[in-house]
Amino acid sequence: MRKIIYTLCLLIVSSLMTSSYSQDMLGLITSNNSGVARGYLNPAAISNSHRYLDISIINGDIFFANNYLFVPEEDYSLNNYIYFPWQAVSAQRYYDQADIPKYPVSGEYFLDRYDKDFKNLFFNMRINGPSAMLRYEEIHHFALQTSVRTMISAKDVPYNVAKFGLEGLSYTPQQNIRYIHKDPFEINTMSWAEVGLSYSRMLFEHWQDELAIGGTAKYLMGFQGLYFHSEYLDFQSPFEVDISINEMDGGAGIAVPINYYDNSLLNNIIGGHGVAFDLGASYTRSIRYQRNRGRTQIYTIPYYAPYSYRLGFSLLDIGFIKFSHNVRELKFDNLHGEWESFSDSDIGSVNDFIYELPNKFTADQTKLQTSNEFTMYMPMAASLQFDYNFRNNFFTQAIWIQDIPFLSPRVSRPSYLAVVPRFEQRRWEVAMPISLYNYREPRLGLSMRFYWLTLGADNLVGGLLGYNDFTGLDFYFSLQFGLDRDWREERARWAQLRRWQ
Repeated sequence: MRKIIYTLCLLIVSSLMTSSYSQDMLGLITSNNSGVARGYLNPAAISNSHRYLDISIINGDIFFANNYLFVPEEDYSLNNYIYFPWQAVSAQRYYDQADIPKYPVSGEYFLDRYDKDFKNLFFNMRINGPSAMLRYEEIHHFALQTSVRTMISAKDVPYNVAKFGLEGLSYTPQQNIRYIHKDPFEINTMSWAEVGLSYSRMLFEHWQDELAIGGTAKYLMGFQGLYFHSEYLDFQSPFEVDISINEMDGGAGIAVPINYYDNSLLNNIIGGHGVAFDLGASYTRSIRYQRNRGRTQIYTIPYYAPYSYRLGFSLLDIGFIKFSHNVRELKFDNLHGEWESFSDSDIGSVNDFIYELPNKFTADQTKLQTSNEFTMYMPMAASLQFDYNFRNNFFTQAIWIQDIPFLSPRVSRPSYLAVVPRFEQRRWEVAMPISLYNYREPRLGLSMRFYWLTLGADNLVGGLLGYNDFTGLDFYFSLQFGLDRDWREERARWAQLRRWQ
């Protein structure tokens, strides 16, 4: 048994160094024992938890994925990181006979995919602080959540823009080539803290059917926000230090807690405020007819009714943050001109760049700087969940997450499909998430809970076994405890009922 536990823990820890592709802690939020964490995916789901009182001390997730920078699968293995940490990549073999190398070296430990595909990147770090969930009088469920979140998203970035961003204008093979990009692309980042209050209510209960609805209202405090989006870009680099823009339409905004003159940190780190909401509904089909539950006081132990299946729908992160402190926003309308010696220019701060911009480029607008405030929108998404009970403590949940890019600027989130089979006990459980990131890339993960501690990652096979290149990382954890509902007593009642029948 010890060998099995050791092996599973080694797999989870090693997945920190594998390419993982899910940012929603699938092994945690699908568990019937998770309590308050079930509300991250659907606020109505807290009514389905095993626990009637749940206290989360801390849980969190760190996730990174991209399709540009990578370590090749033949140079990445678990043994290298155990015995020879961060071995340098032998990059000569990745050059072919062409003038432009197929996979040119972009750093000491990674390469870049220099092809014509659009480049995408997503980073998510979420730390959930002290949170709690309480069930009251059988039909009311309350939860208080606190968290700090950072998200970075780059979507549909042209390969030549990514290459110039990585190596600078000195990349000779792309000089004196005119690039025209009619398709929009964007780069966004936002950090914020949130305090949320969730409420879920059993709206309907009859025989074997239950319907619960829920919502979470969140107050947001923005630490930093930055966006850049291009609607049309026509540019070239005539020389290794020059940049020439024939036409550019788009915009940019920045609100970070630094002094834009000397780059010193500001005392006030809150640059904006906002609100967000999660809304959800959950239908449950119980295994047996429900008895009349009545009202249960807070100090008694409610029973837990095993279910046959559950179906849920939710809308997540409907909201915004309005940044109004230390803000600079620019709008580009037919921006054109040439900045000679751009790479050698003495630009030491944000204001240096903004003040120098009108001297190098002209636009149809009178001023490039248009506003001292801007609004960034949350990564809104729709989610559909289906959870089936195979009996004997085996469950499987299917999840669909779809990003909803209605408003801009915003940090976007990946869309995916996932199936999470799991085995649950009161003291321990194991889940193996299977996900299809961006509807294209399959991943297999593992999550384990032992009493109060949960560790997990949503991809183990790719980089660990050398089937995929290393393109990201993912790891999540949770430390929480609670009081379970009396599900064993209820199971005994049903067993007695079956004998009577």
